[in-house]
Amino acid sequence: MFNPNKTAITLICCLFISFNQAILAQHSSDNFNSEDFIKEGLEFYNQKNFDIAINSFQQAYLLDSKNSMLLYYIAKGYDNLENYKNAIYYYKKAIDLNKDLYAAWYNLGIIYVKQNRYKDAINFFEGALKSNKKLYQAYYNIANIYFEQKKYQAAIDNYLNAIKINPDYPEAYYNLACIYEQTDQIHKAIKHFEKYLLLKPDDSSVKEHIELMQSNSKG
Repeated sequence: MFNPNKTAITLICCLFISFNQAILAQHSSDNFNSEDFIKEGLEFYNQKNFDIAINSFQQAYLLDSKNSMLLYYIAKGYDNLENYKNAIYYYKKAIDLNKDLYAAWYNLGIIYVKQNRYKDAINFFEGALKSNKKLYQAYYNIANIYFEQKKYQAAIDNYLNAIKINPDYPEAYYNLACIYEQTDQIHKAIKHFEKYLLLKPDDSSVKEHIELMQSNSKG
C-alpha cells in the first residue's frame, strides 16, 4: 500500500573505490611487498572474507604507511563487518592522509546515519561534497535527514541539488512529491510523482495515488 508519509529510501549504501591498477602491478620478488598484500587483500575482500582482507591490508600498511587507500580498505572491511568503531577510526585516519578521499567522508556519513548521529552525518556528507561536487548521493542523504526532521525546505533544496546532478533519480522525485503532499502543495506533488513514474512506470501504487489526488483536488 502507498504511504506518502515515509521516504522512499532512508539512505544510500556505502561507496566503494578501487585501487589504481598501476598499484597492483605484479612484482617478481619472492618476498611479499605492499602491492602483493594489496592484491591478496582485494582477493579476500571480493570473496567477502573481510577479516582476512583486513589483515592483508594492515600488513601492506606496515610497508606503506603513507597510502591512504590502505586505511580506506581497512575501514571498508570493518564497515562490512559492522564494526563501526574501528571503521570510523580508519576512515578518519585515511582522511587525515588525504582530505580529498570523498568516499571515506561519505561512508562516515552513512555510519553516523545508522547511529542516529544526524549532525555528524550531515557534516561528513558535506565534507564529501567539498571533494566531489557531483556526489548526488550525499545531497540525497542530507535531504533524507532533513525530511525526517521535518525541515522541509532544507530537504527540498537538497533533493533538487541531487536531481540537478542526476535527473534520472526516481527516489528523489518520489520524496519531493511526498514533501509537497504533506505540505498541501498538491499540484507540485502530482508533478513530481509523475516524474517518478517516468522512471518507474511499473509502480502501480503511485499511479493509483495520483488518480486519487487528482480526484480529491477536483472535489
